Amino acid sequence: MTARADRTARIAGALLVVGALLLSGCTGNARPPVVTRSADAPPVPRPAPEQTRVPLWTPPPGEVRAAAVRDLGLRWADGSEVVPAVVEHDDIVPAVDGEHFTRMLDAFPEFAWPFGAMADGAFVVRNDTYVSGDGFQQALGLMEVGSDQEFRPFDMSGVEPHTDDESGLSTGMVAVGERGAAWSETYWSEDGSSGDWRVLAADEAGRVSVVAEVGEDWTSVHEDAASGDEARWADPAPVVVGDRVFFVIALASDGTGSPSAIVSRDLSGGDTRLEGVGMGTPVATTDAVFTLEYRGGAGTRVVRVGGDPVLELPVDLEGGGMNLDGAVGPWLLLSSQEAVVAVHPDERRAIAVGRALVQNTVDYWAGPAMGGSRLAAWADGAVTEGGTAYLVMDPEAGVVWRLPGLLHGVWLNSTDMLGWAEATSFAPAMTYARWTG
Repeated sequence: MTARADRTARIAGALLVVGALLLSGCTGNARPPVVTRSADAPPVPRPAPEQTRVPLWTPPPGEVRAAAVRDLGLRWADGSEVVPAVVEHDDIVPAVDGEHFTRMLDAFPEFAWPFGAMADGAFVVRNDTYVSGDGFQQALGLMEVGSDQEFRPFDMSGVEPHTDDESGLSTGMVAVGERGAAWSETYWSEDGSSGDWRVLAADEAGRVSVVAEVGEDWTSVHEDAASGDEARWADPAPVVVGDRVFFVIALASDGTGSPSAIVSRDLSGGDTRLEGVGMGTPVATTDAVFTLEYRGGAGTRVVRVGGDPVLELPVDLEGGGMNLDGAVGPWLLLSSQEAVVAVHPDERRAIAVGRALVQNTVDYWAGPAMGGSRLAAWADGAVTEGGTAYLVMDPEAGVVWRLPGLLHGVWLNSTDMLGWAEATSFAPAMTYARWTG
């Protein structure tokens, strides 16, 4: 071999070594190694397509959460950026039974679904028995926490029941305040040809009144109030604040005006007040009532009902932007597909937590966060047959916990009692716990 040929061979060999090192991960960005074979090795059959797939590289969890809150796009009403305190992945605390929460073995019987407690400690619950002659509605009532619970159904004597040819349906959760509870019903004729809604409320003694009905002449409240089928599209979504019920009515619109308005009445249905227009579902903190104001191409903002704007939400043309989910004491609770944020509108503070990465987002939609008096809770990450991971946050303390194991749904009520469904050999069993963390 000549000197030129020998030099050429050495250079070619060096290039092959360098190429192999680069492909095997010596660039500092680890990737699966590349397997090579020499030219004189016996050929092997071409593998099936599924054998050639290389698993997608997944960034570290901390990097995923940090990226989720890096560009939230939230701004205060004056246009300045909201810069939240960020809870990092490594700072999420595994919740420990007996240290952060205490299980309540006999909190509620299996037939009861609790919503929240009034000021006297009585819980508003839904019974699994049906009310005969009332559109097949399940009964609502009061119950104490403990092993000797007695279900006390609400007094519905002042409410005209649905007829047997109507199908009643609660359109949302029951909102519980210190002095009462409220909920909405949508019901249809048996043939589905017509539908209506009404808002009902129960006082501390359990007496129920009809607060509002879709068929009222709402033009006496707002001149642009919708009527007929146009009035039926709005979910009233009532909430209780003190002795008043706030709910939504639809406004007649040509596509350019305000779609809805918020109205309030007392628990018995009197003393009507127009609280604001161009708004979404009302959300009550300990200090005020807030809602979303939709402004077309100008985006959406959070406003204090009867007051000024608080937050400017980022514009998302694909419809997956940030939404106002509820409240945690004086904090507003917002979430998107990427993050959960608690904002203190008066003190101009915020805390954010990125959601865990979900590889397959085609059939996945992250649900909203739930708020109580002190805590927030939400699903974190993908849904599997074994359940989903859930996080709990105390925004005032700036702490986030991870509930143990994978769970089949988590419920958080107004008193910060947690409930979750744990998988068993037959069906998920409900566990209730008081948070002590």
